[in-house]
Amino acid sequence: MITRLPDNQLEGAWARCYAPKPARAVEYCEMLAPRMQEKYHFSTAYCDVHTAVAPWDRVDYDYRVPGAGTFAAVFYSFGEIMFHQKAAWDGPVYSEGNRHFLYCGLTDGNYGQDQQYKPATSPWLVDFDLRKIHDLCCNFGMGNPGMFYGSSYNLGSTREEIDVSIDRFLAATVAFGHTGFLTYEGGEHNALRSYYMLQQLHSSYALSSAEEIRYANADGDLLNTSAAVATGAYKRSQVVTRYANGCVTVVNGDPDERMIVEAYGRKLELPPNGYAGWTSDGSIEVISSDPDGHRCDYAATPAYIYVDGRGKPMRFEKAAGNGIGICRILDDGKYEIILYEDAECGFAINAEKATALDEDRNELGPAGIRVNEGFTYVVPVEGAFSYILE
Repeated sequence: MITRLPDNQLEGAWARCYAPKPARAVEYCEMLAPRMQEKYHFSTAYCDVHTAVAPWDRVDYDYRVPGAGTFAAVFYSFGEIMFHQKAAWDGPVYSEGNRHFLYCGLTDGNYGQDQQYKPATSPWLVDFDLRKIHDLCCNFGMGNPGMFYGSSYNLGSTREEIDVSIDRFLAATVAFGHTGFLTYEGGEHNALRSYYMLQQLHSSYALSSAEEIRYANADGDLLNTSAAVATGAYKRSQVVTRYANGCVTVVNGDPDERMIVEAYGRKLELPPNGYAGWTSDGSIEVISSDPDGHRCDYAATPAYIYVDGRGKPMRFEKAAGNGIGICRILDDGKYEIILYEDAECGFAINAEKATALDEDRNELGPAGIRVNEGFTYVVPVEGAFSYILE
């Protein structure tokens, strides 16, 4: 049952464990996956570890096994495991990542991590990810923050330091074309930011091929990859990507320098770790920047409007606020507004009445509405979690 090393010893795996023969693992997956599905009715699953180790690190040197001593036999077996799992629950399968470039398409997604490269501090050269991996599966986050910053990571000791760390993590996620990762590190407000800033934007770029990739130099010129590598401009990690469906992302991964560019008809100035994205039809607009020298976040999408003034009143086209406000766009001309920690946030919507709800969605009664400079605000009700406006 256990993989043999060249000296015929048993190969260790995780603590307390030995590595099963890849050929045996396929047999057991074929047997166990349908049983698990019959009992638990999965719609997807996380196949841990398989894409975290290189297939040549699990080679079985047991002469009795077909393909003994070859990593091709390991790769084939692990790929078959993914297919067996997908067939069992008729849904996608995800894995741990780090060596996932070999398995994308066999897996439907992985932690989008590359810990050996240390992407938190190394230049963001995104071409291999976007050109070769992106079309085959949807990898998420940069892994989690620990995978991005390293196992001994510390996001910071102050709210401002943690904000910088989370901003950099989210900016990298957008630059590499990955889907978002729900990030609770530092508090629930970061989970809200990681979800609402990326969810609708990644729903556009994750489903399309990267058509053009450009890197900005110090003068704001957008260079193709060859020129960026030849001149060293790629080391600034200032990346502009246009996808085949018209979605555009602009990311400043330089930790110190500002990014000043004109990209596809838009003039942008982004601070370190700032990012922006939009669709060609204007339905999605996302920006995390520092107008008036103050960092803030804004996303206007078909599903919701999100704003975070980060402690200072900030104004955008469809929202204004001093903290986190969410306006979910419901059916039949209705909206649900959530004001995190009683932030004062208004949205460019029309409403005549508001009803307060508790966390269990029980009605608490009517809430007041006020309109100021085209933005509709809800007068808070004690004990309310959200408000339905119509």
